[in-house]
Amino acid sequence: MSETLYNTLKFVHVLMAIVWVGGGIAMQIQAVRAQKAGTAKLIGFAKDVEWIGTRVFVPASLILLIMGIWLVWGSPLWAWNTTWVLIGIIGFLTSFVIGATFLGPESGRLGKIVEEKGPDDPESARRIRRIFLVSRIDLVILVVVVWAMVTKPGT
Repeated sequence: MSETLYNTLKFVHVLMAIVWVGGGIAMQIQAVRAQKAGTAKLIGFAKDVEWIGTRVFVPASLILLIMGIWLVWGSPLWAWNTTWVLIGIIGFLTSFVIGATFLGPESGRLGKIVEEKGPDDPESARRIRRIFLVSRIDLVILVVVVWAMVTKPGT
C-alpha cells in the first residue's frame, strides 16, 4: 500500500471516528439540556437523535469500519490478532449493534411516547432514564476504542 493511500485511509478513518465519538459526546450534553428544558425540547431532541443516528452515525461508523479494515488489510497478517485491533473490532460491533437495534429505534419510540404522555409520565421517565444510561455505556465503549487506537496495547 502506498504512503499516500495509507494516509488517505487513515485520515478518513480518524475523521469518521471524530464524527461518531464527538457526535456522541455532543448528544450527551444535549440530552442533559433537553431533559432540563421540558417536554417540547425533549420531544425535539428524541426525534433529532433518531434522525442523526440513521443519517450521520450509521454512515460514519460504516465508513470508519471499511477504512479500518482496509488499513489492517494492507498490514502484515499478524496485525489482525493485535489487542488494539481486536478491541476496535469488538467495540465497533458492540456499539453498532447497540445503536442500530436499540438507541435509534428507541429514540424514535421515545419521541412519540413523550409527545403523547409527556416526559413526567412514569413510562416516559423510565424510557428516558434507560436510553440515557444505554447511550452513556455506548459512549464509554467508543472512548475505550479510541484509547486502544491511540495507545495500541499489545504492540
